[in-house]
Amino acid sequence: MFKKLVVTMMVSISFIYFFFFNYKTQFYRLNSYNDVSAETIECPDTLVFFDVDDTLLWLPWPTFTWPFRLRVLWNFPEFIHANRWEQIQSELWRQANFTLIEPVVVKLIDDLKSRGCIVLGLTSMESGSYGVIASMPEWRYESLAAFGITFTQKFGNHVFRNFPLYRENYPMLYKGILCANQQSKGKVLEAFLTQLDVRPKKIVSFDDDPSALQSIQDACAKLHVPATCYQYTGAEELGKWSSDQMINEIGIIAKNIR
Repeated sequence: MFKKLVVTMMVSISFIYFFFFNYKTQFYRLNSYNDVSAETIECPDTLVFFDVDDTLLWLPWPTFTWPFRLRVLWNFPEFIHANRWEQIQSELWRQANFTLIEPVVVKLIDDLKSRGCIVLGLTSMESGSYGVIASMPEWRYESLAAFGITFTQKFGNHVFRNFPLYRENYPMLYKGILCANQQSKGKVLEAFLTQLDVRPKKIVSFDDDPSALQSIQDACAKLHVPATCYQYTGAEELGKWSSDQMINEIGIIAKNIR
């Protein structure tokens, strides 16, 4: 009798765990948007999210690891001052020559919107100013629009004040772009769904960062929303600058704005 009770409890716990923590979530690796068709995504009443950097747009910059940052400081000791580094880094962003990783994604986004899907951006980016960039959300919107990418704007702009302040700002929705302001994307998504009372039948998300996708899956499971998440790997095939090239670029920018 005791064994039967234990087995029953274990089965029940497994079911509860599966239902609440793995509710209809799927995770795929995607190398090209050519492998995704708008017709295979159920519209309307589906929310589709796209990350931006290394998912839609690409830069050849190397990752700013701590060893690289130390090398930057060795070459440019003045960058020890946070304001100076922020000025240089923001100027790098403003002058950056972004590339659209796959032009076909513009048609995919337009096709999804025409079929009634709500298509939004979801980026970790700050929601306020940064150095010489007065508004990161507006700068991001304009950089995407230059490639023909605009997102659904039916919800207007909204600030999510239930998060800790970061750089004196909160996460926000701006012109169809959810700016997580360096908070968890999943938690910002959850706030978007609950505070704006958005009730999708399904969520589809494209992001190059598996940890971001995991947080999105966790949020969807918590809210019992089926989700399909794609880890986009198309940018991995594109080359990156060497550290020497990046140091040279930083030097040029620094010299021009002294």
